[in-house]
Amino acid sequence: MSEESVALVYGTCSGQISKDYLEADEDITPILVSKEKAKELLQSNEKMDIKAYMILQEFIKD
Repeated sequence: MSEESVALVYGTCSGQISKDYLEADEDITPILVSKEKAKELLQSNEKMDIKAYMILQEFIKD
Protein backbone atom coordinates (compact mmCIF):
# COMPACT_ATOMS: atom_id res chain seq x y z
CA MET A 1 0.00 0.00 0.00
CA SER A 2 1.21 3.49 -0.72
CA GLU A 3 0.61 6.82 0.93
CA GLU A 4 -1.25 8.43 -1.96
CA SER A 5 -3.85 11.12 -1.58
CA VAL A 6 -6.17 12.90 -3.97
CA ALA A 7 -7.27 16.53 -4.04
CA LEU A 8 -10.07 17.52 -6.41
CA VAL A 9 -9.87 20.98 -7.93
CA TYR A 10 -12.21 22.24 -10.61
CA GLY A 11 -11.33 25.44 -12.44
CA THR A 12 -10.64 27.19 -15.68
CA CYS A 13 -7.14 26.75 -17.08
CA SER A 14 -5.08 28.15 -19.89
CA GLY A 15 -1.69 27.30 -21.34
CA GLN A 16 -0.18 24.10 -22.62
CA ILE A 17 -0.26 20.66 -21.01
CA SER A 18 3.26 19.45 -20.31
CA LYS A 19 5.00 16.35 -19.00
CA ASP A 20 8.26 18.28 -18.55
CA TYR A 21 8.28 18.13 -14.74
CA LEU A 22 7.35 14.48 -14.17
CA GLU A 23 9.77 12.40 -12.15
CA ALA A 24 11.55 9.60 -14.02
CA ASP A 25 9.37 6.86 -12.48
CA GLU A 26 6.02 8.62 -13.09
CA ASP A 27 3.78 7.44 -15.93
CA ILE A 28 1.11 10.15 -16.06
CA THR A 29 -0.76 11.27 -19.17
CA PRO A 30 -2.48 14.61 -18.52
CA ILE A 31 -5.58 15.45 -20.59
CA LEU A 32 -8.17 18.22 -20.64
CA VAL A 33 -11.67 16.75 -20.42
CA SER A 34 -15.07 18.31 -21.03
CA LYS A 35 -18.16 16.83 -19.39
CA GLU A 36 -19.06 15.26 -22.74
CA LYS A 37 -15.61 13.68 -23.09
CA ALA A 38 -15.78 12.47 -19.47
CA LYS A 39 -19.07 10.69 -20.22
CA GLU A 40 -17.50 9.06 -23.29
CA LEU A 41 -14.48 7.88 -21.28
CA LEU A 42 -16.68 6.38 -18.56
CA GLN A 43 -18.76 4.49 -21.13
CA SER A 44 -15.70 3.19 -23.02
CA ASN A 45 -13.32 0.36 -22.19
CA GLU A 46 -10.49 2.85 -21.62
CA LYS A 47 -8.13 1.69 -18.87
CA MET A 48 -7.78 4.22 -16.07
CA ASP A 49 -6.90 4.48 -12.41
CA ILE A 50 -9.86 4.04 -10.04
CA LYS A 51 -9.27 7.53 -8.65
CA ALA A 52 -9.55 9.00 -12.16
CA TYR A 53 -12.75 7.02 -12.70
CA MET A 54 -14.28 8.35 -9.48
CA ILE A 55 -13.22 11.92 -10.30
CA LEU A 56 -14.85 11.71 -13.73
CA GLN A 57 -18.05 10.36 -12.14
CA GLU A 58 -18.21 13.38 -9.83
CA PHE A 59 -17.30 15.80 -12.64
CA ILE A 60 -20.26 14.80 -14.86
CA LYS A 61 -22.90 15.19 -12.14
CA ASP A 62 -25.27 18.08 -12.74
